[in-house]
Amino acid sequence: MTADPPVVRSREITPTRFVLPAITVALALLCSGCVTRRVADEPYSTPGWENHRLPNGPRPYPRLLVEIDSVAGCEPTAAELAALRAFLAENVDKPEGIEVRVDPPIPRAAAAGKSSAALTLAHLSGPADERTAFLYILFTRSSRLGVWPRPTNPYYTFFPYPNAVYIDRAYPRVAPFYRTELQHAMLLHEVGHALGLARAAGHSKRGHCTRDGCLMREHIVFRFRRWLTFRPPLENTTLCADCRADLAQLRVAEPPAAERHWRGYHRRDGTGYTLLTLPGYFYVQFGEMVELEPAHLADKRRDSLEAKVAGDTNTHLYTSGFSPADHVTTLACLWREQNVAEVRSLVDRLIGVYLDFAEENLSTDAVAARKVVGEDLLVLIADFPEHRPRYDSIRA
Repeated sequence: MTADPPVVRSREITPTRFVLPAITVALALLCSGCVTRRVADEPYSTPGWENHRLPNGPRPYPRLLVEIDSVAGCEPTAAELAALRAFLAENVDKPEGIEVRVDPPIPRAAAAGKSSAALTLAHLSGPADERTAFLYILFTRSSRLGVWPRPTNPYYTFFPYPNAVYIDRAYPRVAPFYRTELQHAMLLHEVGHALGLARAAGHSKRGHCTRDGCLMREHIVFRFRRWLTFRPPLENTTLCADCRADLAQLRVAEPPAAERHWRGYHRRDGTGYTLLTLPGYFYVQFGEMVELEPAHLADKRRDSLEAKVAGDTNTHLYTSGFSPADHVTTLACLWREQNVAEVRSLVDRLIGVYLDFAEENLSTDAVAARKVVGEDLLVLIADFPEHRPRYDSIRA
């Protein structure tokens, strides 16, 4: 779920009988804004996930790859790519270079009926080495029935994949004038989110900057008087001084040790496990990453893609390397360190696996059964009380 879509703001307007019709036309022509979203009710509160800072500074990745996919007919223009490269060159520090890679367009027939998450699962590649930070951008066009289809606001995904920007070419719905300027501003605004902007408490609210005139404000501001005098009417197309200062700090900030990229996935390491995420996709590897089978991971990604193509909008979560006899402490750490709804569903299911294991070993391996239903599992069950009666029965 997302926040309510923003609307255009117009200021310095004196509604007289001569200018009121023009005002109405101007406001109808320009309607743009941003929705920063995650797959939960709190679109601006995903502690830790959005603060990885991997695209900003030279450590641990001295290079940056921006991979761009687009549905045919929605490709980024040369001017947009130039603006993107200039924005990144000014605001990030990657001594070994910044690559903006535009992949071949996705045929319209292949994209028809697929969600943005499904297109991402199908086409995102990621960097080919372990020295490159990563950002993904997808350009699409919404195709809904009706005389007035409702386009999707541009957005950046904070969670569970804090590396993706989505741009719907049908948004804003009607903007025959200044459309190029709007498209540039919307793209750079979302990339600004990916670089960590609009999170500083002193000048941010609801995931956007509060300073007048800033590119990271929630709304595009249309200045009618500037339009009447043949000047660019869009006010907030550049960053404010506070946001520029934030980017300067982020360039030298040390990223969290647990946050990394891995073959296009966002990687989050915990105590005895690793989380790999894509939009709408969780994968938990218990134990060491060296034990992860890439073919198994690819199979699960295809499973998730097939489910999304079939219309399933849920976040899919898969696991490997899990052993009830070995990972009771790890599961407790996973729940303490990643206390989100998607992980809750996994922990709930695995508690049942533990209890099954204990029941099966009561008569043949009491030591193993006792180990499973120890204090670590009891701590977990405090948050999953529906399992307590069965737990108590096994302990007895």
